[in-house]
Amino acid sequence: MARRNPTLPCFLDFEASSLRPRSYPIEVAWSLGDGSVESHLIDPRPVPEWNDWDPVAETEIHHITPGQLHSEGRTPTWVAGRMNSVLQGLRLYTDAPDWDGFWLQVLFQAAGMEPAFTLAAAQALWFTELAGGPDCNRRLHELDQQARARSAGPRHRAANDVRHFIELYRLCRKE
Repeated sequence: MARRNPTLPCFLDFEASSLRPRSYPIEVAWSLGDGSVESHLIDPRPVPEWNDWDPVAETEIHHITPGQLHSEGRTPTWVAGRMNSVLQGLRLYTDAPDWDGFWLQVLFQAAGMEPAFTLAAAQALWFTELAGGPDCNRRLHELDQQARARSAGPRHRAANDVRHFIELYRLCRKE
């Protein structure tokens, strides 16, 4: 009999217009327990107050242009609705719960909705899998580097970062 793969934790990542207080989400990705990843660009045009754009972030970090958001992005209402329909009742882990929680709130406020899922810190999950210990931080850093090497695609694109989180979790489980 074939051995079934255990269900993976779900992960979430946002990319944003800037790291300033008036920033807004421009891309979101999440994974499900089977390891599948879904990602969407977010078009800011339906929300007039979403106008804080950092050109340095565009050219040096996420490489997403306003033109891409306009041509390929979905409305905040559509993205929030999709997230709720797919993620209802789930706990999603993020490496930056403060930032991602902020952008989640900004997205759902713009959509006039409440999230039907919760966020948690991925670090706690990874440390739990490594079973703590005095060199846990060092081991996590080493495994993070291995996971990054195994993950395809550039950093600071939401789907690639979520795939990285999945790979890091898998490596922590093997420790």
